[in-house]
Amino acid sequence: MKEHIDNLIEIRSIAPFSENERRKITRITFDEFQPHYVEIINNIPQGAQLGNHYHKTKQELMYISKGEFYAQFEHVKTHRNLECSLQEGQIFLIPCYIAHKYISQAEENEIIAFSSHPQEEIKNDVFEWNF
Repeated sequence: MKEHIDNLIEIRSIAPFSENERRKITRITFDEFQPHYVEIINNIPQGAQLGNHYHKTKQELMYISKGEFYAQFEHVKTHRNLECSLQEGQIFLIPCYIAHKYISQAEENEIIAFSSHPQEEIKNDVFEWNF
């Protein structure tokens, strides 16, 4: 299921591709997005705040693999903004110039983040943002 929110962020829910008593397989795809590296952000305690920044070059594909997050997004040039809840199993693409902030809501939370550029190309591509 796709959900466009104010033309800033597209959030999709992903159901497991295959599931039985031994394992669950979830395939993560998002149109033409080709990741260069993946980060698993885990052990996020309830109430922890992540983000408060944006990127000029890098796009990020985020998958909520565990838990729930309150999220804020804002286009840094137009100041269009969005607040929403992100649930386990949802995936979304953060375009360039979209500031993002997450606050974990569940006891156990995990995000898998895919980057659009090699890490050596984006060392200085994190810009603080105050919501």
